[in-house]
Amino acid sequence: MPSFVEDNLSWFAAGAVVLLGLCVYGLRDLLRVSLGRVWAIGGVCFRDAIRRRVLWITPMAILGIVLVSQLQKPEDEPDAIRLTIKVCLFTIGLVVTVIAVITAATNLPREIESRVIFTIVTKPVTRLEIVFGKIVGFARVSFVILLVMGTFTYAYLSIRSYFLTQQMTQTLASPTIDAGNREWLSHFTSSGLLVSQSVEQPDSSGHYARLPNGDERWAAGGLHDAVEIFQLKPNEMGIKSEPTAPAGSGGAVILLNIGFEHIKVAPEGAEAAAGVSDPTQPPTVSVQLIDVISGAPVVTAEMLSAGAVPLTDPTGKQSVSVVVPPERAIQLAGVGQRPFYVQITPGSGDYLYRFGTDAIQILVPDSATETRLIQSARAGRKPQLRGREGRAGQQLTGPRRGVQPVAVYQFRDIPQPKSVDGRVPFELTAGVEQSGDDADTEVATALEVRVYDRPKQKLSPPQLIYPENRRTIFFSLPAEFMANRDFDIVLANKTQGHSIGLTDSSIALVANREPFAWNLTKGLVVLWLMSILVSTIALCCSTFLSWPIAVVLTLLVILGRWGVSNLDIGSGMGAQFAQEFFPNNAGAATVVNQSVEKLTNSLVLLASILPDISPFGVIEQIERGVSIRPLQLAGPIEVMLVFGLPLATLAYVFLRNKEVAP
Repeated sequence: MPSFVEDNLSWFAAGAVVLLGLCVYGLRDLLRVSLGRVWAIGGVCFRDAIRRRVLWITPMAILGIVLVSQLQKPEDEPDAIRLTIKVCLFTIGLVVTVIAVITAATNLPREIESRVIFTIVTKPVTRLEIVFGKIVGFARVSFVILLVMGTFTYAYLSIRSYFLTQQMTQTLASPTIDAGNREWLSHFTSSGLLVSQSVEQPDSSGHYARLPNGDERWAAGGLHDAVEIFQLKPNEMGIKSEPTAPAGSGGAVILLNIGFEHIKVAPEGAEAAAGVSDPTQPPTVSVQLIDVISGAPVVTAEMLSAGAVPLTDPTGKQSVSVVVPPERAIQLAGVGQRPFYVQITPGSGDYLYRFGTDAIQILVPDSATETRLIQSARAGRKPQLRGREGRAGQQLTGPRRGVQPVAVYQFRDIPQPKSVDGRVPFELTAGVEQSGDDADTEVATALEVRVYDRPKQKLSPPQLIYPENRRTIFFSLPAEFMANRDFDIVLANKTQGHSIGLTDSSIALVANREPFAWNLTKGLVVLWLMSILVSTIALCCSTFLSWPIAVVLTLLVILGRWGVSNLDIGSGMGAQFAQEFFPNNAGAATVVNQSVEKLTNSLVLLASILPDISPFGVIEQIERGVSIRPLQLAGPIEVMLVFGLPLATLAYVFLRNKEVAP
């Protein structure tokens, strides 16, 4: 299929269902649609729901919110309001979804069983108006529930925020409060506990042994690794001179162009110098191939060069070859078109390793005398350098043996940040780990923060902040270094023996603030759209199934795609099974890999046609005080159009062909 069609296949499928169902099969009913009759049928559904006392569940839910929020054991006042927001929004989402499923799945079967539908179908209304009217009625029920519970949520949070702010004020008046808690509580006392702010996340991040200079990026042995991403095109591992041979049967070669330099320890560093290896011994690296999606190794380091590859050229201009045997190359070709990493892990901690452009390349044979180069899928073809993985993310260690590792967060072409008194606010959430003799001490971890203005190539003066484990800290940096909207945030851990765990989203720039009530309203709109989608699915299922089975099928349709993606089904499971059960039998590993991949790919294909509910996930954003951007509403609306409208069309087709009256 053309790439445009493949990228928008869901839209084409939805359009085909609507076109055939409404404009061809139901054209006559479509031309007769009356908004007045649709609204009247919706009113009947709404009054029926009120008569069945569906809204009585809201006071019970409100009582549950109050009880749960009072029984919580938060760490402090900001954590208390965060947990309360989470409980409120989770309860609202659960209540409106359950009511939507049960109401929509039982409405039509109950009317058919009680013969109420006889009265409706004998009126001058079409089956299409009945379907649309019922969806409108269910949407009105959800709207009232969200209005009641949303109003309660805002009022309850405002009252709770007021009393918690009073507690923080009393705590700040105590002379025994430590400096860290004083700064933390002072921030929320001044900014308020109910906050909504838009943040800008960095475009990328990297960990280095020193600040990058041009194309050069340096890694420290034992602290960093480098990964380069590749993505095979169809039959790219095949041999052109032997088209019938299995892909990968000619083997492959990984070319490494990695420079290095010996770490020079100052004479006074006798303790650090004691472990310096003989500089005449060449440094080594290990190489392994990893499936990007699953994270499972496809070819381990032990399968290549006995796990250690010596480097001989300090400049990195002379390539070092790592041979991938044919049986392992066939296993790599079994990955298909999914991306995979070539991971390089430096060995000796006595060296720094330089990674430039095209530091990692792959060659495959075309014939006995010709080879073909497989380029990296990453723009610029510069390997990504990462820190050693810890409990809280990639570790940024303190200075060690004269090396000061840094973490660099890159912000590119962001909206002009708004400054306060010439400074731009930031947030940092990180983990702090201590090792060795420092594990039981109370030494504060000092983190140096600077801004690097890329166009002007200027670094801001260093500023020290003191992160706490798993707690968000707030700081600001000079706005003049961010005027070009193209800058890096450079972090350096200044405390020896401490490690700071960082993730790609650990740091965020605070771009703007807005009232919490407006952000809550946008979140409720998203939940309302989700309830309409759920009602449509349940109504469609109830047109050809009994209501208990319709409820179960609705839940499977809603949660199917989410479950497959979160359970990581179909993401390299074949390679993982093959590596686990047949590590030394390439033939059996290939068969198992291909068989499991076909089964899991079938399940993934089935899940891909189900609705993606991830655009409706706004609870965590509101809980963290992150503003819901207007463009985020486009995601739920798209899901509504792509899945909701075709399912409503199918419900009409099924209902039109269903005998509901004599």
